[in-house]
Amino acid sequence: MTGHLLARAPRLDIDQILADRSIRIIVCTGAGGVGKTTTAAALGLRAAEEGRDVCVLTIDPAKRLAQAMGLSSLDNTPRQVPGV
Repeated sequence: MTGHLLARAPRLDIDQILADRSIRIIVCTGAGGVGKTTTAAALGLRAAEEGRDVCVLTIDPAKRLAQAMGLSSLDNTPRQVPGV
């Protein structure tokens, strides 16, 4: 994006969103390579730091989410992320 487009792009207050306990689901969507997995991992970690119960899911067969969360692999077993 150019600076002109960034200046007009809507901005989200993540702290406000995470503080609102009525918001229970956040979905990250978009085209390939735009940062969905990184954003989902960062939101999940931030929410956990704020004391929220968090479940980060992916349907992508690649290991990007596991890598972003510091895990060696993903499967159907819930697990705690190290350091959170």
